[in-house]
This record gives sequence, structure tokens and C-alpha cells, in this order.
Amino acid sequence: MKKKYLASLKSKGSLKFTDLCEFDQILCSDSNGVDGDDDDDVSGEDLIANMTPMKGMEYDSKDSLMKVYQDYAKLQGFSIAIRRSSSKYYVLACFKGRKPKDVIMKFTRQTQCPARVNCIVKTNGKVIVSNVWLNHSHSLEPQLSMCMPGNRELSLHMKCLLESRDIAGYRTCKNVRTLEVMAGGPQNLGVTERVFRNFIDKRRRLRLGEGDAKAIHELFFRMQLQDKNFFHIMDVDDEGRLRNVMWVHPRSIAAYEEFHDVVSFDTTYLVNKYKMPWATVVGVNQHNQSILLGCGLLSHEQSESFKWFFSNWLLAMKGVQPTAMLTDQCESIKIAVKAVFPMTIHRLCLWHIANKIPQKFKGVADFCSCSSDFYSTIYDSLSIAEFESRWTDFLSKHSLHNNRWLKNLFDEKKNWAPIYLNHIFWAGMVSTQRSESMHAFFDGFVNSKSTLKPFVEQYEIAIQNKIQKEMNADYQSKCVMLKPVSTFQWEKQLLGEYTHNIDLLLQVEVKKISSCNVEDVAIGEDGVNRCKIKEMRLVQNVFHKEYTYTVEYRPFGE
Repeated sequence: MKKKYLASLKSKGSLKFTDLCEFDQILCSDSNGVDGDDDDDVSGEDLIANMTPMKGMEYDSKDSLMKVYQDYAKLQGFSIAIRRSSSKYYVLACFKGRKPKDVIMKFTRQTQCPARVNCIVKTNGKVIVSNVWLNHSHSLEPQLSMCMPGNRELSLHMKCLLESRDIAGYRTCKNVRTLEVMAGGPQNLGVTERVFRNFIDKRRRLRLGEGDAKAIHELFFRMQLQDKNFFHIMDVDDEGRLRNVMWVHPRSIAAYEEFHDVVSFDTTYLVNKYKMPWATVVGVNQHNQSILLGCGLLSHEQSESFKWFFSNWLLAMKGVQPTAMLTDQCESIKIAVKAVFPMTIHRLCLWHIANKIPQKFKGVADFCSCSSDFYSTIYDSLSIAEFESRWTDFLSKHSLHNNRWLKNLFDEKKNWAPIYLNHIFWAGMVSTQRSESMHAFFDGFVNSKSTLKPFVEQYEIAIQNKIQKEMNADYQSKCVMLKPVSTFQWEKQLLGEYTHNIDLLLQVEVKKISSCNVEDVAIGEDGVNRCKIKEMRLVQNVFHKEYTYTVEYRPFGE
């Protein structure tokens, strides 16, 4: 039967995607014992010969050509990549077709291989092969096809089997092992075990547990009955599976009207066994407390998910963009912030940058000295000129001029270096610790094994607990008066203007005045008083460093 079908393909003179689909069905039916014509075995050479792309072949669409050429590549022992795709032209090439980069790298897959298929796209969407180059500049490895990047794709049948068994409670290792037995060994599956595990993990993130969807809908419905301003939105894929969900409490909407100067966005907290990142937007209120301004569950941390979250959150906040936003150093977040919040000042979290230092400086001879100089450059520079001079000296001292991470970091200096951002109000935030403290607050209510159902049920309790803490802070501010820590009259005056927690921060600064000495006072011709002040900076009550500042005083705030 197989040979007869191949003969009919040869007689057509051109090979189409539908032909290969029919042939694939014949192969599958025969392998399952449906047909039984064992004397019609087809050799690998015959199959490759009939799948080889040739000039003049016509395909129904770009996807059809992609599928055929990918199957051909798997049998031959190479992988493919799209090199050009437009309304007129379509080019598929060997994955190793690019020119190797000149930069020093540990390895490269590129060999500038000439093998490719050039096509012309017709107005009706059909694709005609215009030129074909079949020769490769490297050896072909059919037995290693499953390890190549472009060939790690599961068939629809495999996906259905994996997911159905996963829902039935099969452990991942048993699920994969079953497929290996059905295929006659792992070598016949066409993909590696890692691909199976990644697929199962991804589907778990998208899949709701029993009762989860109902719990979410009931919670949102109940909260909207209590307050019509409650905002929520759910995003599902083409199969009706939950992809993203976002909601904003009415108290958050009201708080944002007063406290939209600076917000922090973070997704590092995982709240359920499906590993869906919990995204939070956190602000700071008048008590210097973290306030939740919106949250959601995302299926993945890619720019499209972040754009979806930000645009809907902005809709809930009546289109008012935050003045400043703090996030971690994630390229997907940067793309989304730039697209949705063009007027917002975007700052990158210093903590996440500092966390990368052990990895980025591991090849430096004197790691401790290098790290110390790096921190000193960031935190001790008092002007932009001093920061840039210190940075140049730092690179020279430790021979880091060719460090790509530092080069990229310097290019983005205006988004993270304190000296470029100190003139902007940040409510004391230089990292996403606000988001992390909010995550710590929810730790008593949810954990990494929670499904969505208990999470959304406990969310309301956690919010009420947060409201109670804010009320306690209101009580402290209105009914408890702090004693001054100095004899300054202005301190006593200011203590009545701020909340209790802000007063505590004020008194910390007042105590530091004792570490400052005025050395010189001069009145310039312009009538401006200029003072030289020397500060003895203390860390844990121990002398750390000495700084000298020039302070200008203009009467009447001129």
C-alpha cells in the first residue's frame, strides 16, 4: 500500500502538503497493525526522495511548506529556521546558515551553511518553490535529529496523550515512559524527555484545578455585588483554558488616586502548584506601608502577558499612568512598560542587579575588591561627572572594558544608577522590596502548593487583614504623639504634620545632624549663602566614611 501511494505521488510531478498528510496517516495505521501489508515496506531512502523539495513545487501555505521541509530535515539529520517571511517571499534555511559572530564565545552552531529553500508567495497565500540548495557545509546527523533546536516539537497525538494522562494523575516519569514503550523505545519518539516534561509543566500552568474556575467566578461576583467598582478580567486561549487573570480591589482604585507617584511591579512570587507567577503592583501610603494596587496570575513571563496585564490595570485606574515605576531587570517587562506607560519614569531594581555580581565577576582576580569598588561607584558618587569618572577608573583597574554585562548596564545607567534618579520622588524605594514585603504578608495565607481555589478564597481575608493594619496606623498617628529627639523647635512643629511612621523616619534623620559639622560659611556676590558641611557617616554606630558637601541657601526660596 505504501509503495503504491509513493508511486502515485511520483506520477503527480509535484508534491503537496495534503499528500504528505495522507501518507503520514498510512504510516500511522500500518504501524498500529491496521493495514497489515508487511510486504510493502518503504525504505528511508524512498521516503526522503519523495519529500525532497524541488523547484516548481507548490504548497497551500507557508505552514504547509514549513511542515514538509521540517519532516525532511528530521530524516536527513539537520534542523531548519525561517530566514525571511513577507507577503511576497518566504525563505527556509538550515539552522546553521548564519555567519558565526566575531566575538569570543565558548561554542557556536553556525557554519554559514548554504542549504536553503527560496519561495514566492502568491496573492492567494499559496507558496511556489523558486530555488533549492540541498548541499550542506557540515555533516548530517539523522540519529541526533531529536536533539536539534528546530526539531523539538510534539505531535498533536502525543500532546493529547500526555495531557490526558497527566489529568488522570500519572506521574511525569511514568507518563513519558508509557510513550517510550508505545513507540518501541525513546529513540523512536523523535524528541527528548526534556521536551515532554516542559510541555507537561506548561499545560499545568494553564489548567485550572477542580473547582478553581468556579471559585474565581464566585469570588469576583461576590466582590462586585459588594462594590460595583471592583475590577476584574480573565483571559483564555482558543481552547477555553485560563491564560491570565487580573483583578483590582475598589480600595486599591481609591488609594491609587492619592498614591500614584511611585509603584513597584514584581512577579517573583509563585502561589500555586501550576507555577503561575503572581504579578503585583504595589504602592506606598501615608503611613509608609505597602499597599496592593492590583494583582494577577500570568501563564508566563513574556512581553505579551505583561502588556495584557499593564493595559488592563491602566484601564482599571482610569488611564492615569504612574509617575514612576520600579521593576526588576527583565527585558520582557521593559518592552511592556515602554509600550503601555510611555510617560512613566522606569527604574530598574538595584537588588536584582547586585544579585548578578557573583556570576558576572567570577572570573576577576580580586573579586572582593572588585565588588567593593563597584558598590562604591554606585552609592558614593555625588555627581554625574564623578559617577562616570569612577566607572571608567573601575573598568581600568579590574580590566573589565570587554565585559558585555557592564557595557549594557552603563548604557542603561539612567534607569538604575541613583545619581541619575535621586531628584525623583521614590518613597524610599530603590528595589522591589515593597513587592517582596507584600508577598511576605500573604505568606501566612497561601503557599507554593496552593491551588487557585484556596488562593482566591484566602485573598479576601488577607486584604481585610491589611486594612486592619492600616487602621491601627491611623490610630497611632491620631492618638499617639512622639517626643522630640532634639531641642529644635522645627522638629516639634513637623511632628504634628506627618503620620506616626513618617515621624519615626524624620527622627532618624534628625539624629544624623549630630554627625554633620559646618566648616565654612560664605556669602557670595549673588547674595547666596554657601556652607561647607562635613558629614561623618556611620554604619551600625561605627564610623564608615567622610563626606564634604557644599550647600547653597537662598532666602525666600529663590
